[in-house]
Amino acid sequence: MYRHLLVPIDGSTLSAETISNAVEFARDAKARITFFHATPDYLATGDGALTRSVSPKLATELAAGEAHAILSKAAAAARAVGVEWQALYKPSDRPYEAILEAAMEQGCDLIFTSSRGPKSIGGLMLGSETLKILMHASIPVLVSSVSKNSSTPDMSRAISVIKDEHRSLAAVLHGLKHVLNRAKNSEIAPDFSLIKTMLFYITEFPEKLHHPKEDSYLFKNLRLRTHAVDDAIAQLCNEHANKSLLTRLEQAFALYASGAPDGGNSFERAFEQFAEAEWHHMSVEEESILPAAKQHLLPEDWAEIAEAFGKNGDPRFCADRDKPFHDMFVRIARLAQPVLEGET
Repeated sequence: MYRHLLVPIDGSTLSAETISNAVEFARDAKARITFFHATPDYLATGDGALTRSVSPKLATELAAGEAHAILSKAAAAARAVGVEWQALYKPSDRPYEAILEAAMEQGCDLIFTSSRGPKSIGGLMLGSETLKILMHASIPVLVSSVSKNSSTPDMSRAISVIKDEHRSLAAVLHGLKHVLNRAKNSEIAPDFSLIKTMLFYITEFPEKLHHPKEDSYLFKNLRLRTHAVDDAIAQLCNEHANKSLLTRLEQAFALYASGAPDGGNSFERAFEQFAEAEWHHMSVEEESILPAAKQHLLPEDWAEIAEAFGKNGDPRFCADRDKPFHDMFVRIARLAQPVLEGET
């Protein structure tokens, strides 16, 4: 049985599905995962070389690109089910070579990847990087099925996006916990600007984008098809509307940032209570609501939900709001850095 998986990821919707499949596989096999992202080699470009000569720190940040963000969401998925993990990235313009090198360097015994296209007459039409991995790998390669190969692609796509948004929130919550621990266990002053940005994300992203789409599409359609999870839906809707923990958290942060006595401990307690509630909320959705939705919703329901959560979703909730949240998440993941420092 396999004990150490290398899981290449690139931040796409298909990659989000691969993460879910890999985490389930690793959990069942009692294996650990190395998540790996090959990012374009920015420093090898003219702009990269110029930036490095002017500001090495900025050049390093630009070279990392979205690696921290991509890997932090994968880590959140593994952490949620207790799978041991580590996360790595490497600048490379030849991803398949970087993937194979990482697998050998980390001592992996299986590369867990996915196909990038629909089924053809002869089987799977594999993406070029996956095909190169299969051709050159010296260890087994498992090619996982993805939504394009599924008999219910809208369902697979919608669930993948919902879980990916959960992972973003979980990653920021964990990152904030890491920032607080780092400030508490060292003489470094808390980065209040970063903490404020993280608080903004974990309150505004659910409020403006995630929760409204759940209420208007996922929960609404599920209520029409079954009453089996009415109580769970009612609980989640009440939690969407209840702002008491959020208000307490914001008040505690204001005291913390103002230098109030015991402000740090008070904020930490308020944050722990808020984070526990958020993790429980997401757990109910993934362990109760989504399984019920898989069982009861019709293809037309999933088509509507997938469209709402997709890039061209409901303009009441998406419009041009998604990109600022995405950019904010990338910045948070880079500055908090709990993933690449090995924080678990």
